[in-house]
Amino acid sequence: MTFQAPFGFLLLQVNIWEMVQHNGPLGMVVLAILICFSLFSWTVIFAKWQAFRGAREANRRFLRAFRKANGLEAVMVASEQFRPSPLVAVFDFGYEEITRQVKSKGNVGNSPSWSAI
Repeated sequence: MTFQAPFGFLLLQVNIWEMVQHNGPLGMVVLAILICFSLFSWTVIFAKWQAFRGAREANRRFLRAFRKANGLEAVMVASEQFRPSPLVAVFDFGYEEITRQVKSKGNVGNSPSWSAI
């Protein structure tokens, strides 16, 4: 048993150029709007792709400097040149938190306090 779509044969015979030529003024306006939005969308896609590629490269350079550094202070000083890297912001927040905890408790750790038990 086979099913035949009554308008299926029309899909094979559609010529896009003929459709554009026989379009009215309203159809042309709609097509122009669609083309403008399509170009804008592709521009945004390529811009984001390039931004992600740049961030990936900046992260790679920051990680290389991070792994070669002797201590966190050296990384903190060197991180100023890697500001475009998203990992620098993560490192800065972590470094600030460690510095805050060391100043308040005198050591780094998350051990429970005996007075809370």
